[in-house]
Amino acid sequence: ARAAGREREGGVPAPGGDHQAPRRPGLVRAHSQPRTATVLGGSHARAAAPASAIVLAWSLGSHPNRGGLIAMPRTISAYASAMYCALHEADRAQGTQIWIETPPEGHGDDEHAIHAAVMERLHRAVHA
Repeated sequence: ARAAGREREGGVPAPGGDHQAPRRPGLVRAHSQPRTATVLGGSHARAAAPASAIVLAWSLGSHPNRGGLIAMPRTISAYASAMYCALHEADRAQGTQIWIETPPEGHGDDEHAIHAAVMERLHRAVHA
């Protein structure tokens, strides 16, 4: 038997569980949005990141102003897999802001579709 309030896979409440729980995990704040103010931009924008900001970047080896850096994968499929974990890690790092370098676009229809999904997710993180 499942404990009350626990959810089965897919975010649907388990039988006898809390029916007020979100039906989709993406609706949970911790899953869908950093608490820290977030900025999304290209290489020119990341250079302006203050030292107090955490930078998520795929093309840097170090923070442009000696702050915290989370190195992101260079391929869009690997970037997509690492994105949620990196956003949570950046949020926990307690910087004043999170600056995200626009992810690499990739090649082919599949990678362009992944890039579009990643960008939609990042825009939600920035504009929520």
